[in-house]
Amino acid sequence: MKSYEERREEERQYHGDVFYEVWRSGGNPDAVSYDRVQQRYYDGQDSQSAASAELRAQRPKPQEPSEEEYYEEMQRQQAMDEQPPAEQPNDQAHRSAR
Repeated sequence: MKSYEERREEERQYHGDVFYEVWRSGGNPDAVSYDRVQQRYYDGQDSQSAASAELRAQRPKPQEPSEEEYYEEMQRQQAMDEQPPAEQPNDQAHRSAR
């Protein structure tokens, strides 16, 4: 059985590995949640999986359009649908006129 000091050192090493992997991948190591990393350590995840999860948590989530933007887009689509299609020159008539 490992001593308390050995377990603490192993946990510190794990945290360091996660912070390093986040930094190395272009993320912000200051934004890493110590609590989430600690939970992943106790859940038995390896440090690279924990770093990947932290990077996903740092990425901004795509925002859905507001209700106003949604309805404006619908109106634009309706206006486009209501416009008559541009007339195409009749190739046969154009050729026979020559």
